[in-house]
Amino acid sequence: AQSIETGDQLLLEYSNDDGSTWQTLQTYVDDGVVNSAFNLPATVVISAQDYTFNDQAKFKFRAEGNQNNDIFFIDDVRIIGYGTEALLFEDFEDGLGDLWTLGGNRADFYTDGLFANGQNAVHLEDNSGVDSSVYTARDLDLTGLDSVHLNFIYYTDSIENVEDFFLEYSSDGGLTWEVVSQYVNNVDFVSGEFNSPPTAVLDSANFTFTNQARFRFRADFSGTGDELYIDNISIEGFNQPTISEP
Repeated sequence: AQSIETGDQLLLEYSNDDGSTWQTLQTYVDDGVVNSAFNLPATVVISAQDYTFNDQAKFKFRAEGNQNNDIFFIDDVRIIGYGTEALLFEDFEDGLGDLWTLGGNRADFYTDGLFANGQNAVHLEDNSGVDSSVYTARDLDLTGLDSVHLNFIYYTDSIENVEDFFLEYSSDGGLTWEVVSQYVNNVDFVSGEFNSPPTAVLDSANFTFTNQARFRFRADFSGTGDELYIDNISIEGFNQPTISEP
């Protein structure tokens, strides 16, 4: 940027109708500090859950300066599109099926409706390790994928202090596990509410993708009265053909 004053901005916009209408994806505003310098902004991610994808898609950068000599220089633009493979979805309305397994006596199948998106969900409590968990019942083949995205919704009840629960991943059929995400009370959620957390993203640079992949939710609370209800779990695999215009 050159000759940019406080409040001048650059917008990244998206159109799904060949440019007839535009939606703002990101706004870059000068704060009066960074100017006449190279900037490398964070990656902008858009998903089909929030935007309509079709063959009329366009992207646009648009400057909003307050005079003609306010200049933004843009280079090395890269757009990455992900091919999607649905690996698993479960809303538990037809039971656990053959997709998920309860870990032990601190996990059960919930059917009362109040704490589920529909009627059913998985219920976890306490901090009894495997007994307080639910995990995929069969191996998933993630070989050849660049990333895996997992989404779910959950409800917690009677969680105190900084008690938490975990989403974990195994590349060896469940023999060993590593943490993907940790969800902490009063940080990531408020007890007594439904929550839809940000997508948990695993990429092949940080996780080993094999044909023995499994996922697990594990409660780490302080007692049997601390409740977690999990519903609408989806797992999708992505690969990324890249279009680059440097």
